[in-house]
Amino acid sequence: EGYDVNIVIVALPQIRETFGLSQAQASLWISVLYLGALPAMMLSRRADRRGRRSLLIVTIWGYTATTVATAVAPSIGAFVILQFCARVFLIAEVAIAWTMIAEELPADARGFGFGALAMLSALGTGLAALLYGLVLAPLGLSWRWLYVAAVPVLMLVIVLRRRLPE
Repeated sequence: EGYDVNIVIVALPQIRETFGLSQAQASLWISVLYLGALPAMMLSRRADRRGRRSLLIVTIWGYTATTVATAVAPSIGAFVILQFCARVFLIAEVAIAWTMIAEELPADARGFGFGALAMLSALGTGLAALLYGLVLAPLGLSWRWLYVAAVPVLMLVIVLRRRLPE
């Protein structure tokens, strides 16, 4: 979560340059991404009826597909639509994951589980900044590689999801 949300923040100057946007235009476009939280709430509520595991799998696949597609977004409109959808899946995924931890872990381990999720989010935020600042920017590589770099981790998540109970 932290990684993907932070990509836009870290690479915004380069994203603006790619799509020829002023700071004001970029701010307006980027503000739309955060509205993805609204439909995410409705999507995550479906987990109560359809099952958490199955909906978690849908959100992981949806998030993965939209993240990969973002790497090749041809316009700011496509970028925003893809990232809006990615946020819908990501925020629903996070809500479901927190709920599953609350339900699955014994009471004396829940704090550790919540702490681990928060720590991973923070590490993802730092990773995006490090990858951009230490590798991509010095080498003159595009911000698009930040989205490509997310794919191996997402593939690992897809493999690990097989171990989840319903």
